[in-house]
Amino acid sequence: VDGDLILAMGEKWLSAQPQSVPNYLYLHIVDPHWPYRNVDGSASDKLSHVDLLQRRVGDPLPTATDLAELKSRYLNEVEYSARKVSEFITFLEETGRRDSTLVVVVGDHGEEFFEHGGFSHGHDSYQEQVNVPLIVFWPDANQWLPAVVETPFSNSQIFDLMKGFYLDEPIDISKHVISESYPPNKNRAFYRQGDIAVRLEYLKDVSPFDVEYLEVYNLFLDPSQQSPITELSEQHRQVIADAREDLHQRWLTWGDSRVANEEDSAGVSGLKELGYSDD
Repeated sequence: VDGDLILAMGEKWLSAQPQSVPNYLYLHIVDPHWPYRNVDGSASDKLSHVDLLQRRVGDPLPTATDLAELKSRYLNEVEYSARKVSEFITFLEETGRRDSTLVVVVGDHGEEFFEHGGFSHGHDSYQEQVNVPLIVFWPDANQWLPAVVETPFSNSQIFDLMKGFYLDEPIDISKHVISESYPPNKNRAFYRQGDIAVRLEYLKDVSPFDVEYLEVYNLFLDPSQQSPITELSEQHRQVIADAREDLHQRWLTWGDSRVANEEDSAGVSGLKELGYSDD
């Protein structure tokens, strides 16, 4: 569904709400997904995820020309989405809602273009898939200079962030960030403290304490995660221990079932509440 339609529906709904009544609006723009459109906005008949996901292990990578065009189309879709969000902010200003509205813009995931041998998203936890934008506009922003915050921040804390703004309470930011992906039969987790990042890989039916494979990176020196650290310091070992412990606690809570099925009534109910499943 085109982002232009999503934002138009949001504007229509918000215009019907009294400004004196608190409200919450969630808009999900999905334009930076396959198949990527042509530069002129017309539908594309090539270079979609479907074309590339048919590759098998050992198949040659796309040519440099095809990969460059694919990245260009993706970035065009991202730019289009950013423009739609900007237009929505303008709508808030023109209707007198801007100064009473907290706006949070966040990406749900990035895309890999074979930086680590894969394509698309959801199959791994390297930076190109998990490092996403988080932009916050709040009513009293004119009291502050715009700033970029370098502290790692988890999307799971966005609601706490919103409460902190509205209730004027201290915002407790976790010292670490966790991302997980669930390809068949494995978990691939990413754990970050400051600039130190640990990527762990383990089977779904075992604890993160029984790690099959792990890598450690310094994201300040190696932001694209091309060179795992081979000589581990005491700090690196401590971050690894923290990662195993925190991921183990998550594993105990969630178990090895990550996708709701028809027999999992609690999981299905949760998906319905989030809008990912129909009645």
